[in-house]
Amino acid sequence: MEEHTVVSSKGQVVIPKALREAFGWEHGTRLTVAVDESGIVLRTAPTKKARVEAIAKGLQSLSGMLGQAQNSPAITDDDIATIVRARALARNSVRGMVKAKGRP
Repeated sequence: MEEHTVVSSKGQVVIPKALREAFGWEHGTRLTVAVDESGIVLRTAPTKKARVEAIAKGLQSLSGMLGQAQNSPAITDDDIATIVRARALARNSVRGMVKAKGRP
């Protein structure tokens, strides 16, 4: 399905009704805006619960990758802060790529 829209003078874009209905997006639906090689991508934003579960799963995976034995120290607050900083740097590098291509 392909629809067309325009950017307003305020930078706003109206998502066509057919697409909103197809994805179940109603007034107040939170969306994630991402950039990929083809342009901008809109996705339904994960709920807070889903984000917390994803972080917990990632930390468990990291713990397993580090090969921690049961008697080894747990992941520290510093470890978590390092992971958060790395994600923020990755997100900022995508924004930098977009700006480098001459897009806002």
